[in-house]
Amino acid sequence: TLVKPNRSIPSNVQYLTGISEDDVAQAPALASVLPSLRNFIGESVLVGHNIQFDVAFLKRAGMQLPNPTIDTYAIATVLQPSAASYSLLSLASLFGVASSDAHRALEDVMMTQSVYHAFWKQAFDLPIEVLREIVLMGRQFDWDARLFFDALSVARASELDQIERSDDASEAFLLGLFPREFATTQPEEDPAPLDYDLPTVTEALSADGPLASADENFELREEQSEMLGFVAEAFDAERHILIEAPPGTGKTLAYLLPAAWYARANRSQVVISTGTIVLQDQIINHDTAQLQRALPFSFDVALLKGREHYLCPRRLLALRRRGPTSSEEMQMFARIVVWLWGYRAAPLNTRGPAEMTVWRRLSANDERCALNRCADQMDRACPYYQARRRAEQASIVVINHALLLADLMADTPILPPFAHIIIDEAHHLEDASTRGLGYRVELEGIQRQLAALGNQTEGLLADLLGQTEALASAKAYRRFNEFAGLITEASAAMGHHTRKFFVALRRFLTQYADASRAEHTQYIRIDQVVRNHTNWREVNHQWERLSQFTSGIANGMSQVHKGLLRLSVADNANYGDLVAAVRAASRYLSELDSFFREFVASPMANAIYWVEVQPDGSHVSIHYAPLSVAGMLREYVWNGKKTAILTSATLRTDGTFTYIKDRLGLQGADEAVVSSPFDYRENALVYTVEDMPDPSERDAYQSGVERVLIKLCRATEGRTLVLFTSYAQLRQTASAITDSLADAGIVVYDQSMGSSRSQLLDEFVQADKAVLLGTRSFWEGIDVPGDDLSVLVVVRLPFSVPTDPIFSARGEQAQIAFLEIALPEALLMFRQGFGRLIRSKTDRGVFVILDHRVISKRYGQKFLDVLPPATLRRGPMAQLPEVAVQWLKRDRDTH
Repeated sequence: TLVKPNRSIPSNVQYLTGISEDDVAQAPALASVLPSLRNFIGESVLVGHNIQFDVAFLKRAGMQLPNPTIDTYAIATVLQPSAASYSLLSLASLFGVASSDAHRALEDVMMTQSVYHAFWKQAFDLPIEVLREIVLMGRQFDWDARLFFDALSVARASELDQIERSDDASEAFLLGLFPREFATTQPEEDPAPLDYDLPTVTEALSADGPLASADENFELREEQSEMLGFVAEAFDAERHILIEAPPGTGKTLAYLLPAAWYARANRSQVVISTGTIVLQDQIINHDTAQLQRALPFSFDVALLKGREHYLCPRRLLALRRRGPTSSEEMQMFARIVVWLWGYRAAPLNTRGPAEMTVWRRLSANDERCALNRCADQMDRACPYYQARRRAEQASIVVINHALLLADLMADTPILPPFAHIIIDEAHHLEDASTRGLGYRVELEGIQRQLAALGNQTEGLLADLLGQTEALASAKAYRRFNEFAGLITEASAAMGHHTRKFFVALRRFLTQYADASRAEHTQYIRIDQVVRNHTNWREVNHQWERLSQFTSGIANGMSQVHKGLLRLSVADNANYGDLVAAVRAASRYLSELDSFFREFVASPMANAIYWVEVQPDGSHVSIHYAPLSVAGMLREYVWNGKKTAILTSATLRTDGTFTYIKDRLGLQGADEAVVSSPFDYRENALVYTVEDMPDPSERDAYQSGVERVLIKLCRATEGRTLVLFTSYAQLRQTASAITDSLADAGIVVYDQSMGSSRSQLLDEFVQADKAVLLGTRSFWEGIDVPGDDLSVLVVVRLPFSVPTDPIFSARGEQAQIAFLEIALPEALLMFRQGFGRLIRSKTDRGVFVILDHRVISKRYGQKFLDVLPPATLRRGPMAQLPEVAVQWLKRDRDTH
């Protein structure tokens, strides 16, 4: 039954569900139907997709349901551990379940029933050992899929009775799920000699070249050959070069081909670093595979990620021995076991902070873990060990910028030694370096670390005493016991003084910046002016008290670590885990002590410190980032490489590479610009709205934005991406235009809905008429060719927020911050935004600028100058809808 909602139904909800105001006008009230619903349910098990949401909804309405539950969402995450989406629609599509109206409740129920039965059938394909592990471990918690797997164990009871039940057998089975690809690798024979001859390499992309011969769909692109020549010459001369290659160039093949050829000819390695996972997947799964089929020689390619991306078999076995300690840990354990059995070729998708926390405890992120120890203790089962072995043997190693930076900071190298590097998406490198070299501290994180440290009865310290009692002499054990007692007392005191420190910091921020009354998150930079403030003395005073414990416990754990190393216990996996955990705790506390000392009283010269305060001052986090990364990149990356090739669609500002060179420490590098394969003048219209109010006239400007978008999107029937620079304006705009566009059958998807970027894009593309509103992450990396995205609107020029701590600190180092930092950054982002519109030679689109400063400010022309040579038009907002329709209609008429 429908029920009367006692409120109006928003237009977009009416559009999505087909439920109108008339449909519910005579419907009963919810309270009147709950009794019959309760009688109907009885004592049955409740099955639903995200069932706890429904149960909580009914509970708020006064209906208590103590019934046992089964969540098809939880089942899905276990049985489909690599699925891109766990929405009911996605799962229905996966199993071929038909859906005529996905946004009606009865249809959702029928889909859930069908999906549940599909999972029941699929679960019978699980190896019985996998099922046994899930059931055995899951008995400790009433997790959301427990009843499903318990019922499955009953249905397969005869199979369970036939397998060995010892812990050793279970551990052997789990360890056996990890592949041993390099267990018996033999050195390959010396490959045939290969010359790196420039004419031969550059002709590989010709009409008669090997790629054209191997692929009938190969498209000869002069621009791609042009870029290949620049890359090939850089390798040959061992030079550093920046290459700007616009969309449509085919730049990955243009650098992969000479890189593979050079690496193979010189028996060296080339590292390729990307800014996004999407590009990594394209390189590994498409481009290198294409080259492997075409080139007259073979070469190996390896993908290497940070340690935190690999599952540690030792830690998984340790979890199994002690058993899960929470429902989240149980569900993650079940997901991992199924993933190892049948899905490990695809990534394991972790969703939400709870799963991420569990994964971090199971990952191989302990950088002191020696590869030879993994080989000896885990029979070479460690995925990180295998990835590292592949990387050592490969001609091409693909990484991301974060790993490149982590390698600089690691005590022991993560990457194999290399002398040649290609940086794709190089415009991200400064931001990635800033993040990768940064640091963040919050009270909750410190409390979690202290809780993990524990005391003499639980946590790491208890584990320490439990293991050393059997391994150490009586004298050594007494020493460990004394240390554990002292550390237990000190950590309790440290927790107390940490809370007092953050209370003092919050109090100061309230006095200094009125942080408790802010409506939005505040970013308060802590510089010397702030530290000289009278009220900062209390923060400093609390730190002096706290520092006695941070340094003392760090030193104590360091002494424990040295004592454990002196025991020299061999062939004991648990002992190895203990040593690594103690060292990690010691290092964390030592870094925390140094960071607090710098933040409060002794800042480093090349450093930015700030505090992030949530609205009402309820949550505070402390941050650090390097003031400049140019020197570090120059010293640790560029100076040690024979060849460095940096490429992106956007490297120049104001027609030169000066800005990016200065930011990355590459002043002496060569430069090259590849021409564009697209006819922008024919295919792209840039329309500047000349009668828009200035953004400083806040209300009038916002009203103008809303009017333009409603009329424009109605005229073009959606197909529009709108780029914002702030979430607040995005939310306000979405609220204002959604109902009006819904009346025209146009759905508005916006980033504030909480969906992932990929999910929003999928829904936008699949909808007949849709508008997508996005902020910073949508300005780049979006590839929607064809009619699905025909109009792109820039609401506001993408200048950095002046109060951003990193921007303001770096601005102080410039003579004219706006011209030297703010404007170049905005120009690069503006060009990236424009690049979302034309993605192929046949695309046709309209690029709309709603920021009047393009016309009214002296710097405005620079934004138009950085765009490709498109058709430019300036006009009133009233003419825009008709102009846009006519421009897009020309394309349809042509075809």
